[in-house]
Amino acid sequence: MTTRSGGMISHFSREYEMLPFLKSLFPEENASSEPNTADQGVRFVTTQGINYYLDECLKKAQKEIILIAPYIKIEPRLREILMERKSKGVKIVIVCREQELRDSLSDIATLLLDRPTLHAKCYLTESAAIITSLNLYTFSQINNDEMGLVIHKERNESLYNDIKDEALRLCHAGNTRVCKEENTQQQGVLQLGKEYEQEELNAFFGFSYKGNAGIKQSERGDIVLFIRTGSNKYQNEEKNGILYFQGQNTGEGEQKLIYGNKLLYDCYQNRESHIFLFRDNVYSGKYFICQQPYMQSGRWFFPLRPKTA
Repeated sequence: MTTRSGGMISHFSREYEMLPFLKSLFPEENASSEPNTADQGVRFVTTQGINYYLDECLKKAQKEIILIAPYIKIEPRLREILMERKSKGVKIVIVCREQELRDSLSDIATLLLDRPTLHAKCYLTESAAIITSLNLYTFSQINNDEMGLVIHKERNESLYNDIKDEALRLCHAGNTRVCKEENTQQQGVLQLGKEYEQEELNAFFGFSYKGNAGIKQSERGDIVLFIRTGSNKYQNEEKNGILYFQGQNTGEGEQKLIYGNKLLYDCYQNRESHIFLFRDNVYSGKYFICQQPYMQSGRWFFPLRPKTA
């Protein structure tokens, strides 16, 4: 029981509460009669230990890797390991705050999932899981004081399964699969500045309407915008970092707030919505509606900014 003196936890009680953690750092000095958590498939580790076990777990992965962390900037050695595992057919799922990304993950990720509220850090393969305070960020892996637990499935399957169930929930993957087999190309692997054939984009996004259009909706409900250079029909203006995207025609007379215009309007003040922009089929990145959409001269205009801005 914790004792208190003057409203503060006593020095003695704080030392007592920390005793199990301190003992785990020096197992050779512990009494042999006390249980060892390592025998239960759980090992306490600090910064260097986390990096070591993360390397080992990833190198041994044969089926799947799930990396969950809000902030990700993969250091070169780890990137090499992940690229090699991906080339061997290992599925690599990364869950992060996509808006915080500072480099591309297309060379290592089979599937990239955006979770803006993410704060958990968990790294999982088919045989082990690491629960930790460590972000997959180069600075954190070298400079920060971190701690975590390594859980081996073979020796503690129940705890491992609990962790994996939560990881799958964060992946929005149901109870059985992380990657959907019907589409091996997934959002998050688009390359900025790359020109795509229309057939590629149809397959990538799963458009139900295959013809040309300025506003399309993917099978996941995302909005995909297309700008055609030199078009006299649509006048998209860019000023002070804002792209004023003109809505689509909806018949004779002024444009109505239906079809693609309504889809795009509903993205206003919803930062979790995904809007992809292509200029002459060259990928320009993800955007959000930064100001109230408005109508001018019978046409709808949607003010857009890049999500990374």
